[in-house]
Amino acid sequence: LYDPALHTALAFSYGGFDPGVVVLAYLSWTLWLLGDVEQAVARADQAQALIRRLDNAYTRARSLCWDAVLRQFVGDWEAVRAQADKAIGMATEQGLSLVQASGTIMLGWAQVNEGHGADGARQIRQGVEDYRATGAGLQVPHFLAALSEAARALGRPAEGLDVVADGLAIVERSGERYFEADLHRLQGEMLLDRSPDDDGPAERAFQQALSVARAQQA
Repeated sequence: LYDPALHTALAFSYGGFDPGVVVLAYLSWTLWLLGDVEQAVARADQAQALIRRLDNAYTRARSLCWDAVLRQFVGDWEAVRAQADKAIGMATEQGLSLVQASGTIMLGWAQVNEGHGADGARQIRQGVEDYRATGAGLQVPHFLAALSEAARALGRPAEGLDVVADGLAIVERSGERYFEADLHRLQGEMLLDRSPDDDGPAERAFQQALSVARAQQA
């Protein structure tokens, strides 16, 4: 239904976002969660092509973070770093604290996957603190999952499990469940890391991850 000629003016009443970019970004995430990676990437590319034609600096900055998340989903850490770097640059220029925090988290995740675990973990932790300091709650379980991955990469499963527990508690309070299955999966991985000879707790976590994913068709 979106027509740029008619609907770009809705950005002011839509929280500052161009609605076409927003729906394409969330559609790309949803397609990935449903397992359609090719279409997810195509929709993300479409969102980025649209933003290049629009004069909306705030949407552009936020869209870089949304795109970085999709690239994180598909495991493309080089693209995540590129989008996060641009988002942080725009956020610094325009004083956008939420974008700065989101970009920092994504940059940290890329650094962890580049092999710079300690630096990446520091970036993610700082980004999560700054993000929550704005009062924002959306995406926090997802961002905590990234922090738990960093802890695991550094060989700190107990720390990672504490972070996952925080994320799952927020899931239950908020009802934001798009990363719930992956939190359980990470929990299982770190339970195995911590106690490789006692696989019962890890198996239960993996079974819960499967149960949630099947219920969501994810």
